Amino acid sequence: MRGKILSSLVPKLPSKIQMKRIRTGDVVLFNHDHSFFSRQITKYNLREYGQSKCTHAGIVSRTEGEKVWIFEIVNYKTADHQKYKREWLNKKAKDGKIIIKRSRRLVGVFGRCNKYIGKSYSILDILSIYLYGMTGIKLSLTKKRRVICSELTARILYESSKKKVNFEPEFKKPYDLITPMDLYLSKQLKKI
Repeated sequence: MRGKILSSLVPKLPSKIQMKRIRTGDVVLFNHDHSFFSRQITKYNLREYGQSKCTHAGIVSRTEGEKVWIFEIVNYKTADHQKYKREWLNKKAKDGKIIIKRSRRLVGVFGRCNKYIGKSYSILDILSIYLYGMTGIKLSLTKKRRVICSELTARILYESSKKKVNFEPEFKKPYDLITPMDLYLSKQLKKI
């Protein structure tokens, strides 16, 4: 009897899902290796950063119970909201396939994401990143007309933080050249 009373007084620890509360504005960094493109990004990361923790980035645009929408470039084509199960994201985080990072409080993330819906993927930005890595020459060819995943995520963070989360001065390069590894290494984002 005494053991039952004592055990009822000990607070229960929250489940893993409750402990890792993913919220709107969180940055999700994926470590893919299933395509030619992601393998090339991994090689670039190893050469430029000495490590490769992520090859793709997105931002949580909305959460609803066990559903999480991540705004990202889909299949190297266009930007859109993709629905994931919270449980799947937590499993991938535990397995080291994704990293979730958080910045300061953001406002209007969903609306800012919506303004980028349908933006086309920019192969020119990828080539510019390779050129920058090889020569140090900074080309910013597409601006906001076409985007890559990390540029899209960085721009939404910048706009949703009232310009307080700004990666250009931190990495001394334009948004077109911001990579998923830059987001991983940023001092403005904290791992959760």
